[in-house]
Amino acid sequence: MKLIRKWIAALCITGLILWPQQAFASVSLFPALLRDPLLTLVNKDHPLSENWVMELTEVEEGYQVDQRMAEDLNAMFSDMRAEGLQPMICSAYRSYEMQAELHEREVEMYLNQGLSGEEARTEAGFWVAVPGCSEHQMGLAVDIVDASWPELDQSQEQTAVQQWLMAHCAEYGFILRYPVDKSEITGIGYEPWHYRYVGKRNAGNIMDSGLCLEEYLDLLEQNEKAPFGHFFDLGA
Repeated sequence: MKLIRKWIAALCITGLILWPQQAFASVSLFPALLRDPLLTLVNKDHPLSENWVMELTEVEEGYQVDQRMAEDLNAMFSDMRAEGLQPMICSAYRSYEMQAELHEREVEMYLNQGLSGEEARTEAGFWVAVPGCSEHQMGLAVDIVDASWPELDQSQEQTAVQQWLMAHCAEYGFILRYPVDKSEITGIGYEPWHYRYVGKRNAGNIMDSGLCLEEYLDLLEQNEKAPFGHFFDLGA
């Protein structure tokens, strides 16, 4: 019975229907999801491919994002403002040059604090991704703050804007990309303002399960290789 419960839990996490005959019919969803470009992983171990294709469009305050997320981003902001909230974009698409400048500025800050060159680059990379490894360069990430409290630190999570986003962002296809307890996996510190667009189905699965993007993709890959054998090999 314990193994059966684990099998059902795995189905829930990946958004599959629980009835066995429907679950078997849904096995093909795994490779389909893995091929979704909105799930492309970019981090320090997976630099952005030179073949990445995006079409930038302008949103608020002159910021640019990939056109695939623009409509849902605008709808999310509209709904937040209808409830009296004041969301504000403070970063969206970044060129390689802009990311390099931000990263070097962070490195310089740690050097001025007395860290060695290697230590400064390690610490800087935990908060500002090295150029080529930032989701901002994809056009699918946006930093959102509360206009009444635009601080980029942990206090941002207490604002009305972030409380709303953490509860509702998945309804618009977004996830909180760097959760508080996932830094060892993501390689980036907790950022309660950085939202990544992955599409509504994926966002619902990720936010409901409590997984970060790396864990979600790992689960999809394992189930693609052994759709049902994996479910029965989740540990004792």
